[in-house]
Amino acid sequence: MKSKISVASLAVTIAMLLSANAFAEQVNADASQTDLIYEIKLLENGQLVHSTTLSAIPGKPSWSKSGRWISYLAACDSTAPETWSCSAEKVWDGISIEVRPAVEGNGALTTELEITDSQLIGMDTITHGGYQVEAPRMSSAVAKMSISMREGSTVHLPYGARSTASQREITIIARKS
Repeated sequence: MKSKISVASLAVTIAMLLSANAFAEQVNADASQTDLIYEIKLLENGQLVHSTTLSAIPGKPSWSKSGRWISYLAACDSTAPETWSCSAEKVWDGISIEVRPAVEGNGALTTELEITDSQLIGMDTITHGGYQVEAPRMSSAVAKMSISMREGSTVHLPYGARSTASQREITIIARKS
């Protein structure tokens, strides 16, 4: 009788080990979707403006923001004498970068890159509905591009308006983690 219990116990143990092994292979198969590490630098006239390191999974967006939200008095309204309410809005003053990588079957790496550079130039006071409120003056530039690159090699790309005196450049490196 002991041998039947031992054999049954051994069979259950082997089945559990095989099941655990299959689960581990499945987890590893999912984990083979390797993270990519992007090192991105934005330069203006040779000076570093922004630097970030992003971790991204192929097919999914990843982003970084550097800057600040600035609140301002956007509107005021009066519903009754001596009763008024005001509302605030926010503007982004800074740089945001989004990457969406794709890895081809042959290992080639294509990266969709979007850089938004928003700068608060000033805050004007205007009259709206009889109330003085604020109106932000913004300068925004968006650069969207698709980059074919090799893992570990640096890509240098100019961006921004050609009409400005400043020269902007993006350097980007992607590595598997």
